[in-house]
Amino acid sequence: MIEAIELKMPTVVLTVLVLAHSSSADYERELARGIEQFNSAYDAWNAGQFESTAAYFGEIAKKYPEAHLPHYWKAVADFHCVTGIMFGEKQGPGAKQALSHIESGIASLRKSLAISPDDSESHALLGTLYGLRIFMNPLMAVSLGPRVFDEFATAIAQDSTNPRTYYLIGMSYLFTPAILGGGVAKAIGYLEKASGFYAIESPSPKAPGEPTWGHSTCLAFLGRAYEKQNKLSAADSFYTKALEINVKDKVARDGFKRLENHYE
Repeated sequence: MIEAIELKMPTVVLTVLVLAHSSSADYERELARGIEQFNSAYDAWNAGQFESTAAYFGEIAKKYPEAHLPHYWKAVADFHCVTGIMFGEKQGPGAKQALSHIESGIASLRKSLAISPDDSESHALLGTLYGLRIFMNPLMAVSLGPRVFDEFATAIAQDSTNPRTYYLIGMSYLFTPAILGGGVAKAIGYLEKASGFYAIESPSPKAPGEPTWGHSTCLAFLGRAYEKQNKLSAADSFYTKALEINVKDKVARDGFKRLENHYE
């Protein structure tokens, strides 16, 4: 009887290890598939693809609730659903749909941060979504405004070289009135810092699930910021750089259209 137990124990342990390895491999494969979908949506700036990607990551997050990356990527997709409504080829149903994605993204990031509280990008994106929530309802500035700046400060403190952190903060300030702590000049400072860190970031992730998105749109929003300052030559330059990275970047293409109308 003792010999039987000694013979079976290694088999049980081996089975558990194989199952764990299989689960890990499945998780990484499914996560990679979702990121591929997101990259395709981002390259095409396709609102419908952002929607389906958000739904896909929602399913992944349910399947692997203890992993923070599916929650993070769900929020990233939700955020781009909102910007897809704002800058897409076809305007979406509008405020109601955008608000749904903002709330969904906030919920996902809270789950992500409950698992991985030191993830700087989750803090930066959460601050951005809080800012968008205020944009939808300015009366929420009193309750959510301090949270925006707290999340931004935490994000920078946790990782002072992350380009997406500065990009998200800069974009948020670009659409926040100076009276509420934003403004174009402040936005340019953060976006330029983001641009510098993007320039040295590898386009290939160092680890499965590691994000690399945002470079072209960061440059496009820099163009938008300079356009707001009526510095059209600088705006043209950044729109051009954005399209060199992603020829379909919608923010940059729309910017060029506005510049063409201005010159006519």
